[in-house]
Amino acid sequence: NTDATGTPQGSVTGKIISKYQKTGVLVKGQVSAVVTSNAITGYGPVDYIGQNGIQVSFGATAQIGSNAISKNFYTPKSVTACGLIIYKAGGVLIEKTNTFIGNEKDICINGKGGTFSVG
Repeated sequence: NTDATGTPQGSVTGKIISKYQKTGVLVKGQVSAVVTSNAITGYGPVDYIGQNGIQVSFGATAQIGSNAISKNFYTPKSVTACGLIIYKAGGVLIEKTNTFIGNEKDICINGKGGTFSVG
């Protein structure tokens, strides 16, 4: 929803997400999402794409909980791959129930923007 018309809501729950290119779950623009109870698995250490498990960006808000986020790892040091990346988001609640395994960096916060909490 990049035209800022209302705030659509969505959820991604109970999915197995793998074999993705850049991002496993993308929450972008004027939207609100709940991302819970998913297994999000990247390719592991690779040199051809910097994967991110979940991205919340450009005004989006999200509740992130009970996800297993793993193997998002880019081997060249020019870019960092993240289990969860937050970029200019509207607000994100990161629940302590998430597990991060084998990511280059578990949580990346860039261009913070809104409110953030870990609960």
